[in-house]
Amino acid sequence: MLQQKRTIGSREFLILLLCLIAGMVIAMVLTHYLFNYTKGPGGRPHAIRQAIDGHPDKGPEVVILGNSVALSLDARRISRQLDHQPLVWNLASAGQSLLEAMLLETELPASVETMLFCLEPVHLFEPVGVNYQKYIAWHHNGFRFTTTHKDLLSGLHVPNLAKCLESSSFQIELDKRFVIPTAFNFYLTGFIRSDLNIEKARRDLFLPYAYSKELREPVLERKLQLFHEKFSSTAIDIDRLKLMQRIYHHSRKNGRRIIFVLLPQHPGLNASKGALWFRNLSNAVDTGLLAKDIPVLNFHSLLEREDFIDPMHFDVNGGNKVIDSLVSALTR
Repeated sequence: MLQQKRTIGSREFLILLLCLIAGMVIAMVLTHYLFNYTKGPGGRPHAIRQAIDGHPDKGPEVVILGNSVALSLDARRISRQLDHQPLVWNLASAGQSLLEAMLLETELPASVETMLFCLEPVHLFEPVGVNYQKYIAWHHNGFRFTTTHKDLLSGLHVPNLAKCLESSSFQIELDKRFVIPTAFNFYLTGFIRSDLNIEKARRDLFLPYAYSKELREPVLERKLQLFHEKFSSTAIDIDRLKLMQRIYHHSRKNGRRIIFVLLPQHPGLNASKGALWFRNLSNAVDTGLLAKDIPVLNFHSLLEREDFIDPMHFDVNGGNKVIDSLVSALTR
């Protein structure tokens, strides 16, 4: 018997089309929820956006910017030690780059007078770049590259920048699908690492410190070696140096003061093979930034081994020592 070809009628086609549209709407609602209200990549930008929108006029006078290492700096402690005890926010976030700080600076309340950007080797020695997925998270919460940003980045080699600037709103909505596996990974990490307080790192504007577990010595030594190998060169990337110089002068033009702070490095990097690297790091900052009249506070050797919980992150007590030295340098 010959099989008859079955064609889809207009009614069935309409039902399929409606199902497809409904699926897309559900997916968009789901990704919106996952971006804003979970421990996923959009959680921190969402909390920062809410804080900024809630304080359009009477916001902070001082903000802390930087990556996860800066999360252990207590903004309230800085406030208490300054003369008129201004409101201070810690707006650092995991892996925050110079370009993310630029996105933030544009949206900060008019009350902000001083920005403290905390530097790590990753901010100095790796080429300038944009993480497209992280940009989507910031874009989702209203942070956009502007003409000013384009001017600041003019002539610099910035991978993925064109993709960020040229992607349509519809394309960005489609690309948000990455948040589903990423959010799952955050939850899984939170389940496995009970010592991590991811929710605090997401929402806290004063001390968003999420780490508490120290690495055991054999593991620590292995990670110190890997860290040293990753940043074996201490030559500051020329495009980064130009970008920091441009950010500094742009901020001054807008009536804001930006101070770069080189955070303490693990003393283990100052042992045997790392001794030369440790000295060169300090020299690179002094000759690179200070020679360009970029203000930088160099605290690379401030802390002891017991102040660190891993090769990068120091604990809250270590953070307090950094703050005490920071305030002393700012007020002298």
